[in-house]
Parts: sequence; structure tokens; C-alpha cells
Amino acid sequence: MTLGTKSILALSLCAALGAACKKKAEEAPKAGTASPPPVVIDAAPPSIDAAAAPAIDAAAAAAPSASTPELDALAATMTPLMAMADEDARTKAACKALPTITGQIAAVGKHPPAGADAAAWLAIAEGMAGGLSDFEIECGEGTATSTRALTEAMDSGKEFTALLAKPAP
Repeated sequence: MTLGTKSILALSLCAALGAACKKKAEEAPKAGTASPPPVVIDAAPPSIDAAAAPAIDAAAAAAPSASTPELDALAATMTPLMAMADEDARTKAACKALPTITGQIAAVGKHPPAGADAAAWLAIAEGMAGGLSDFEIECGEGTATSTRALTEAMDSGKEFTALLAKPAP
């Protein structure tokens, strides 16, 4: 390491520590000088206190996860659709996405989070899918005019959250 590099490193350390260094950048020794003056630091570096490990709540640790990758994927598909302001455009986009949505709902039902009541989880998913059957027919016929069925499916999806709040049987 050259003297110039040492000076640069010292200045970098000063910059990282803030105004604690007495030397200014323009006072730093130039490369090739015999010996650079030492950098004086007014304050000791900040101490690193290890934070105490958080207490683990046994009930929280045993509780099922708040979501699943499948449920997250379903939300990622449905949320932008439902956020569309134009009802006609939303309905057309929802009809186009319906095979994806129904497939995602089926995947949600097959993969309950650990600790959740699997039968109740599946029942919620099946109820969501069943509520979309008329909408699926309307989409197939080209007569769909509303995404009310998707809104109701999203509302019934709140039952997953309620189920996760209950301990498994």
C-alpha cells in the first residue's frame, strides 16, 4: 500500500466517522511524501452494543403463517385487476385472467399453511372458486358486464385471515 493510498483510506475513515476527524481533506499528505502525519480522531468509534435477542413467544411461534406463496400470488393477480377504474376494461381483463385466478385459488386450497385447519382452508378456497362459476360462464359467452363475483371472492378471501387467527384443532 502506498502512502497516498493510506491517506485516502484515512480520509475515508474520517468521512465515515463524520466530524470527529481533525484533519481536513486538503491537509492530507500527497503521494510520495516521506511520512504522513497521523490522523487524530477526537472521539472513540461508536460502541457496538449487541441487542438482546427478542423473547420468543411460544404461541406466536406455533401460530400458522399469515400467508402462503399461493395466497400471495392470488393477491398479486387480483389486486391490480380490482384497482382498475374502468368497469368495462376491468371485466375484460378479469375474464382474460380468470383461468389463472381459478388455478391460483385451487393451489391456495391445496397448500394451507402449517398449523392451519386444512379442511376449513380448503372449504374457503372451494367457496371462492364456486362463487366464480357464473362469472366464468358469462366470460365464456361474452356477456360478463361486472366483476362483482371477483369482489365477492376477494371479500371471502378475508376468511383465510380469520382462520389463521384461530388455533388449529
